[in-house]
Amino acid sequence: MHLVRDDHRNGGEVTLADLPLGPWAGVSVQMWTTKTGQVWHADPECTRVKVRGREMVHRQPESGGLDQLSLPDGLHCNPPGALATYLRAADKLLRYGADTQAAEARLADGDLDFGLLGDDPHYFWSAADEVLISGELAAYWEAARRRRERLVEKVRQ
Repeated sequence: MHLVRDDHRNGGEVTLADLPLGPWAGVSVQMWTTKTGQVWHADPECTRVKVRGREMVHRQPESGGLDQLSLPDGLHCNPPGALATYLRAADKLLRYGADTQAAEARLADGDLDFGLLGDDPHYFWSAADEVLISGELAAYWEAARRRRERLVEKVRQ
């Protein structure tokens, strides 16, 4: 997924590499496999884990972007709390940007997306929304909102 930057530098795309690690910076995340050893879990309350298999601690980098997270292949669930909330916020941000970019492309082809006119990205408020408006991702979120608002204005015209 890509988020288009408000200032359009370097092609205008914001990716996971651009988004800061936030609460993931420098933490150690304990993970374990199921009995088969093929699926990893980081949420101790995950209902899919009946019997724990191998355990491993994944130390996260001190700095960088979310693309630098150290996570095993086959990860079923994220750690609970602030870490999972931050990833949900980043995912929402990237999806929102990708949707805006796709709608801009459709508009350029003459297709008016009237669904944008009633758009409210915070309709179902969650902890991830709080991260988007007040945390380390807030500047990225504001840029995405401004871009969407400009697009909505074009559709209205």
